[in-house]
Amino acid sequence: VNCLASEARFPELANPVQINFDGKGRLWALCMPAYPQWKPGDPKPNDKLLIFEDNDGDGVADRMKVFADGLHVPIGFEFFDGGVFVASQPQLLYLKDTDGDGRADIREIVLDGFGSEDTHVGICSLEWSPGGELYLLEGVAKSTTVETIHGPMRNRTPTVYTFNPRTLKLSIHIKPAPVNPWSFVHDRWGQGFVGDGTTANHFWTSPLSGAAFSGRPGIDPFLKYSGARLRPMIGAEFVSSRHFPDDAQGNYLYACVINLNGIPQFRIRDDGAGFAAERVEDMIVSSDKNFRPVDPQFGPDGALYFGDWHAALIGHMQYSQRDPNRDHAHGRIYRITHAERPLLKPVIAAGRP
Repeated sequence: VNCLASEARFPELANPVQINFDGKGRLWALCMPAYPQWKPGDPKPNDKLLIFEDNDGDGVADRMKVFADGLHVPIGFEFFDGGVFVASQPQLLYLKDTDGDGRADIREIVLDGFGSEDTHVGICSLEWSPGGELYLLEGVAKSTTVETIHGPMRNRTPTVYTFNPRTLKLSIHIKPAPVNPWSFVHDRWGQGFVGDGTTANHFWTSPLSGAAFSGRPGIDPFLKYSGARLRPMIGAEFVSSRHFPDDAQGNYLYACVINLNGIPQFRIRDDGAGFAAERVEDMIVSSDKNFRPVDPQFGPDGALYFGDWHAALIGHMQYSQRDPNRDHAHGRIYRITHAERPLLKPVIAAGRP
């Protein structure tokens, strides 16, 4: 394990919550030091979307650019058409750099009116579907009223939305979703899996998608770690890298930030008409209780990358929202490599048809 970047060298890297890689192989990190909420009268929130470059491939960032600032508790972003969608509560923004200086000069409000009363469960964990629609996840205790060209979308229930960027249509994919969905990933067959950040229960999505219904999700989780065990969860991923051993392929990972400060690993198997999970060797565990891993992602070199929110106080109920001990300055990004297997040669997609 090595540290790609930290706040010691890059002070803007504070409280990262989601990472991703662009077509040039660069790591982007979304940071929200304004969490858990903005206090009226204080300077306006200035959360940031950062770009890191590791030019010599040694796993340490050589430079960093601020792609966008002035964001408000952003919990998700995804690339699209040379730019990025960013969830900056209560809005979905589209940001793009048109002059090549590495900083967004276009900032468009695509959708407005998502609930932001409880910022830690705002629209988050943006993810493309295999069919080209954007998934937006939203948790409990929200009052969303979004006006679209197709009519208003009103909602007060945990939901996975789909957004079509070509038609600008916002639709329901899963309603109700788990209490606070904080991850949506696909296996190699395109099957969807959604994780509940609060309970760390994870669900296969095919039986849940379609028409909205009342109550709770009507199927058992394929991975259940509720109560005081291995929760909460901030981001999940399937192992899909040739840099990792054959027997690890298809294993399921998620980042855990309280009862286990680390990334547990599970072997997935068929179970009747659904799936089941069995815990195997953890990917990483730390004794540092301020270690808060987020959003594991495989990079172009085949290594596993993840952020570290790195804060002592992270709860929104256990402590005052404006507790002066909340940390708004620390953040890390780490890389996990296999000691005996070579890294992959990155395939750069930028500039290709």
